[in-house]
Amino acid sequence: MSRILEFFKENAEDIVKTIPAPAYSPSLEGVDSELNKFICEKLAYLRLNENSTREPFPGQVEYVIAPIVKLLEKERTGIIVGKQGTGKTTMSNSIAYILYEQNYKPKNKGFKTGMFVSGSKHMKKMKREAESLFGNSVDVYSVVSKPRKTVSWEITIEEAAKMPRVPGRISYFLISKDTGKNTYKYKAMKSGDKCPKCFHRLYSRVGKKNEVWRCSYCSEKTYQVVSGKESYPDKLKRMQKNKHDKFFDFFIIDEVHEFANRDSLQSRYYKTIVNVSYKSIVMTGTLSNGFASSIFYILYPLFSEHFREYGGFTYEKVSSFVNLFGSIKESSEAKVYENKGSKGRPKVSIQELPQISDRIISFLAPYTVWFDISDLNVDMPNFKEIQKIVPLDLGIQERFEAWKRKIMEVKSTGDMEVIDYNLFRFSSSISYRINNPTKLYTHEILARVEIDRELELSGDNEDNFIPLYEEKKIYVEFEPLSESFLSNKERELIEVCKQELSEGRRILVYGVYNNSTNLYDRLHKVLEMEGIESEITPDKLKSENIEEWLRSSSRANIVFVPQKRVATGLDLVEYHTIIFYEIDKELKTVSQAKVRPWRPVGQTKEVRVYYLAFEGLQANSLQRMAQKMRAAAVVDGEVINNNTIAAIYDYNPELTAAIRNISQRINNMETNVLKRKHSELEQYYIDCVNDCKKKLSEIKNNTITSEEVAEVAEVAEVAEVAEVAEVAEVAEVAEVAEVAEVAEVAEEVAIVTAQTIEVFPIEEIVRSINSYIDEIEAKNNQIEVAVVEDSGQQAWLF
Repeated sequence: MSRILEFFKENAEDIVKTIPAPAYSPSLEGVDSELNKFICEKLAYLRLNENSTREPFPGQVEYVIAPIVKLLEKERTGIIVGKQGTGKTTMSNSIAYILYEQNYKPKNKGFKTGMFVSGSKHMKKMKREAESLFGNSVDVYSVVSKPRKTVSWEITIEEAAKMPRVPGRISYFLISKDTGKNTYKYKAMKSGDKCPKCFHRLYSRVGKKNEVWRCSYCSEKTYQVVSGKESYPDKLKRMQKNKHDKFFDFFIIDEVHEFANRDSLQSRYYKTIVNVSYKSIVMTGTLSNGFASSIFYILYPLFSEHFREYGGFTYEKVSSFVNLFGSIKESSEAKVYENKGSKGRPKVSIQELPQISDRIISFLAPYTVWFDISDLNVDMPNFKEIQKIVPLDLGIQERFEAWKRKIMEVKSTGDMEVIDYNLFRFSSSISYRINNPTKLYTHEILARVEIDRELELSGDNEDNFIPLYEEKKIYVEFEPLSESFLSNKERELIEVCKQELSEGRRILVYGVYNNSTNLYDRLHKVLEMEGIESEITPDKLKSENIEEWLRSSSRANIVFVPQKRVATGLDLVEYHTIIFYEIDKELKTVSQAKVRPWRPVGQTKEVRVYYLAFEGLQANSLQRMAQKMRAAAVVDGEVINNNTIAAIYDYNPELTAAIRNISQRINNMETNVLKRKHSELEQYYIDCVNDCKKKLSEIKNNTITSEEVAEVAEVAEVAEVAEVAEVAEVAEVAEVAEVAEVAEVAEEVAIVTAQTIEVFPIEEIVRSINSYIDEIEAKNNQIEVAVVEDSGQQAWLF
């Protein structure tokens, strides 16, 4: 193995040269040159043509937008894997705009697009994002269960699907995954009932609760709705005439990693949205949770044909996919029967390990663009992860051991029988409970008590009685420690907070659950005893308001918040330090939450992430999380850095070192032709943006001054010309004559009035602006979209 790695290190440059030519070339020459120019010009002149307030970064155009547009010429779906803060929303909306300009606007067709948002808390933000990029050309709608009459942009899913395409307009639909939670609740008919279709008697073959789900004569579904309402996926499927009937032209799936659960309603919703759209892209910062099966469930609805062709994978055979791209641990245990000296059949258990093979890249490469913050070509603040593992206090350990002994001392008596000590719950919760040993906990034991006896009618013995039981719950209390007690972990928290505050840094402290466990109250008191001010995020704070609340200048320098509430979509650049006092079990939550302050715009200090843990259970959980991060790095196309916990617990450090070495060699190759051509495309886009800003500046400089606007407004008020001041203020002076005409004021009067107060003649302003408009339209008419012949080659994207 070491000889192979050494070979790769020494021959990195030669190996790179053997890579086949990509299907897309980010250059201004060759088969993709016209497409690249078209993309650059359309995105650069958004502000000029549509009054947009933003445009994407050059690196986003070069590395993501252009390759995905090229990919979608041949494929239905593309994948964007970009870390938090890379601007995935801007890039995906830009792709939608290019598809509209390329395929719909020239034919004067409307365009139906939208985004499947990862939570209702992001709806307002995504609406602002769409309006800021698309400008005047977009109509944004929010798909909700019950639209409010006072909010015109709220509609139902049926209205969104049936809405006709408006020529020359972009209809943009925002759908939250939260709306996919509701569905019908069904109840099966009982054995002996009549079938509602053929009226035959129903009989249960299985015998479980005598439930009958289908009639054995006509196969009719016999279950009935008892509550709930029709789910959104079922509504869309019912409305769809056939698989070729599509409701949307293009759809964006945000945070697709949240739909890795094959059986959840939200995952069904995501699959349905993809199926009713002509084209789509999925985005995520963490494509995998560290297990290969998560990738399978996310991508199979998108590339079912590719899965079957590649390895014969089907939705029911996820194990074969895991065997090839992941890792499985098998263990067997045979039960020994006492007094017989024989063993029963061994029980085999299969457990998937948090490992993903590097070969999965070959499976993802044809459809995926990996994008990192470094590709933006902007300066990023430093990012550092630090683990602090402290010994578990002897006092805590003794109290919890005594509590367990107290639980096990509960024994069965004459009239009471212990059924379940519930030790699994005890073991699974102890990792969190030791964080707050001053709280009064109770443990529940399940038992049953005999309350009566019933005569058994069957059998020869008439005195045979059957006991009747009643369920009973026994509660065993934990003896909490004193409020003045300080654990080693709490002392470490105090030291970290003091150090960070002394450097003028603001801190977010993460827990797993809300404040119902009283953890935040406890830590707030601990810091208060040291004279440190802190604040707790209210549990009742609505999701859509949490970002505004956290970013408020009135917040304390230390804020406690559950990590799941801030895991996606929030920019918290006002904070500089993250402390994981508790760590979630899900990789996606930890990976997303830890980089909330790490952004290219607004963050001025190094971002530090601390992981606090007791030795033992918590340290083991942290190690397992780090191994998941290492496995996910393979899928995300990342090079593991030394200042992360993934490097500390790397299960294959030699391979990681080799990959890091090769990556550095490639980045340092000054003669790399691909890099030179990348810079040409980037420079062309920058030139187009600067040209657009220059034209906007020229138009603005030819408008009247603020003092002249005031005089025009005064005259207009006398002449009863409404809105002249507002029109002049937004530099639309060219329309003054038209406004005056609408107000039944002669055009000559308006011109004489303007000349009287020594305002630049309106006719000349109109003539000047029209000349700029003609110049812009002439330039746009010169843009021709090259018809790229389909070579049949799969996309090879970097």
